[in-house]
Amino acid sequence: MTAARRLESDERDVGNALPLLRSVLSKTLLEALISLNPASVVDLVRKWTARPHVSNDEVDVEAWLGEAEALARELLLFTPSFSGVRPIDRRARAAAAAGGDSARASALAAKAEFRLFRILDQEREFIYRARDLATGEIFRLFEDYLSTNALGLDVAARLCAVPEDLRVMIGPLIPIGRALLSTAENYLAVGKGVGAGQRRAALVYRDYIRNGALLGLSFGLAPRRAPVLLSRPDDELQALVEAARDRDQQPEFTADALAGLRELSSATRIVSALVSFVETRAGGYDEVAALYRSAAHVMMETLHRRGRVGSGEARPLEIMRGAFATQVEAKKLSPEAMALFEELALAIAGRAEPKAKTSDDLDRVIERIRGLRAKTTQQGCTEHEALLAAEKVAQLLERYGLSLSEIEMRKQACEGFGVDTGRRKREPIDRCAPTVGDFCDCRVWGETGPTGSIRHVYFGLPADVEAARYLHDLVGVAFETETAAFRRGTFYTATPSPQRRGAVTSFQIGLADGIIAKLAKLKADRRAATAKSTGRDLMPIKTSILDEEMEKLGLAFTSRRATRRKVVTAAYTEGKSAGARFEVNAKIA
Repeated sequence: MTAARRLESDERDVGNALPLLRSVLSKTLLEALISLNPASVVDLVRKWTARPHVSNDEVDVEAWLGEAEALARELLLFTPSFSGVRPIDRRARAAAAAGGDSARASALAAKAEFRLFRILDQEREFIYRARDLATGEIFRLFEDYLSTNALGLDVAARLCAVPEDLRVMIGPLIPIGRALLSTAENYLAVGKGVGAGQRRAALVYRDYIRNGALLGLSFGLAPRRAPVLLSRPDDELQALVEAARDRDQQPEFTADALAGLRELSSATRIVSALVSFVETRAGGYDEVAALYRSAAHVMMETLHRRGRVGSGEARPLEIMRGAFATQVEAKKLSPEAMALFEELALAIAGRAEPKAKTSDDLDRVIERIRGLRAKTTQQGCTEHEALLAAEKVAQLLERYGLSLSEIEMRKQACEGFGVDTGRRKREPIDRCAPTVGDFCDCRVWGETGPTGSIRHVYFGLPADVEAARYLHDLVGVAFETETAAFRRGTFYTATPSPQRRGAVTSFQIGLADGIIAKLAKLKADRRAATAKSTGRDLMPIKTSILDEEMEKLGLAFTSRRATRRKVVTAAYTEGKSAGARFEVNAKIA
């Protein structure tokens, strides 16, 4: 049974039928190529090789000229003469009279189209999905010698339509953008209509020869490489890399993928990315390796940013360097992976970190806040004095903020600081941290520090962060002052010893709730007064700035329900009253 007849009668068995058909096509095309006018071939080769982009000592000249001749013959076979007839058409007519496999193959070849397309993914064995870069059409491609390195690449080839809505390559396959100076967009700019494909073929072949690429021309690609078995795989990281590789555009991480990488950032996953880079590159998967390299860089930079704002380890890259060096000595990490880490760490450390754009006014505001902080935290303060200080800070921040334009505000680089409580167990004072952050227009979150203790991190614009640092300390001093006063009071002294600890805790819960309520009211009143007097609200601007900067930290937050605790009602009420009695006190004015 001939290849053509077998294909018609057994379309399901494409794995066997199509290779036979392509074999007949190859033989037919070879005969047609040999029959071309040698003078026309020589003339075209001279035009292509007259101005090469590489010197003769960079290429094997004999092989280079051989490829030029092969491409010239292929192009001329599909180039119309003055009468509009192509050599491949004449070949098809002559073969039709004889009939048989040659006739069918010649008829199919005459309908072949030169296309620029991207190989998207593998549908099943030998069958791939591809997208035409000119029309956007998705089509299915048969190829039994396709390298997995071709997935995601822009390529150019002449395709022949066969049954089952498949295409097969019947000419040389040339990667675009890797060996050529031009990109796919340059070749698509020739326009549409009759002859557009042939014009693109002429440009692609010319550029290929002038660049001296010598990638090896064939009716298909090199045999597929064996898959790389990663020694330190990470499912989530691998999913992001594969999604980036399979993108229709240039293989790269999307904004959502970058956010995902930042959330995944950890020393363990950085090791996975470093090792996977080394292993995929050794396997010949350069684009996949580049994505793992990029992933390692993003995660390392994210941990570096967090360390600078008081979240996580203070110097994460230095800590990882020591741990990784130990793994290299124990032969648990390759020197190549360590070399990549050092390269990326050097680039991150060497990049100039944005410094806060300050002015004389801002410097004065920050200095005044620092002066208030030193004064009140050193001498101790009551809840009344703490409120006055908070109001003073709010006035300073509001006055300064309203004097700034949005552009000037956006020039300021966000800062942060972490407060390590030294405690592993939450206490009533921790309830105040979110409200302190909100009062000062900062983002605040809680985390477990490297030693296992509770840490509060405040993040925002420079003056706001300085204010949050001050107010956080101030609340701590107020807790100490008011708790000491409560212990000297009649209620505490009248409480039996076994119940005194519960009474103090109840008082502090009430004190925290009172401070939270009062600060929240002050914040709301301040915003309302500012909007009424100026018609301007700073919060949307600050929120936008903070959202952008928080995204770079890649932190995912989860809300936690406050634990309901039994309290001594009288002690709680006394504490809440103390928090609610915040009033202006001239002592700190």
